[in-house]
Amino acid sequence: MHPHPTLGIDMAKRTFAVALWFGPERFHQAQFENHPGGFRRLRTWLKTHGSGGLRVAVESTSTYAEALVAWLHAQGHAVFLLNPERTAHYARACGQRNKTDPADAVTLAAFIAHHAATPWQPPPLEQQQLRSLTRTRAQLVACAQALQRQVQTAAAPGRAHLENALAAIDRELAMTEAAIKQHVRDHANLQASVRRLRTLKGVGLVTAAIVMAELPPITPQTDPRAIAAWAGLTPRRRQSGPREWATHLSRKGNAYLRQALYMPALVARRYNPLLRAFAQRLTAKGKTNPAVLGALSHKMLRILVGLLRSNTDFDPLWSPKKT
Repeated sequence: MHPHPTLGIDMAKRTFAVALWFGPERFHQAQFENHPGGFRRLRTWLKTHGSGGLRVAVESTSTYAEALVAWLHAQGHAVFLLNPERTAHYARACGQRNKTDPADAVTLAAFIAHHAATPWQPPPLEQQQLRSLTRTRAQLVACAQALQRQVQTAAAPGRAHLENALAAIDRELAMTEAAIKQHVRDHANLQASVRRLRTLKGVGLVTAAIVMAELPPITPQTDPRAIAAWAGLTPRRRQSGPREWATHLSRKGNAYLRQALYMPALVARRYNPLLRAFAQRLTAKGKTNPAVLGALSHKMLRILVGLLRSNTDFDPLWSPKKT
């Protein structure tokens, strides 16, 4: 029996599966509803198995786990938000054949029992509020884009209603962006970090705000490569003998952060000398346009994390050898 039980949690929108893991041959499983009542039933269930403070593993794949993670932390458990790419490789290495919620919960519990990771900490209140605003903006942008497509093909009788709805969303979008700017101005630490990130040409205020809203705590020990992997901006290369398949981004991680860097990558490709030269080298090697933009987003995120880690502004004479 493993001396320190761990808890793995596989999240869904309305429920979550848990596995209390004592060792490969001994674990207990259950399922609870994803609301405060379900959280309390989880606490009772853990007590029946004599478990106190636990190492708890959850994949950082969606927002469904946010309330539960905060509750578990408040209960005194050490919570670890894991990169799903890493746990998927671990499951395959362990020979996991079934892809079910209970099986995934067991895998997560076993993973955190055998691997070191950085415990999750609740973000400061000002970051939580900023994240609420930036994610609301992302949802409004998605709605506006969907309505714009519908307006283009709508018949006359319905087009006016779609245009009115689009105008209303545009007004809300403008107010949300104004609220983001005001929130940044109201908090000196956010304002200083946003200003620092904007020293990288191609990064505007809203992009910098999204980065600050979504990033985990950045310290001098933070590895920018790990953050890029966490955001799903690392390439997945497949090669066997003389054959090599097209390289794609993993796209497993924080989608808000990944999407926020797409437009800045387009801007930086044209106006940032350092990143323009980088893009030209990739193009000369035959990389496709999506691959180049993905690589630019990856490099931009690593630079931004480096600025926060070193507490310095961007140096136009920066060289990759410095990081």
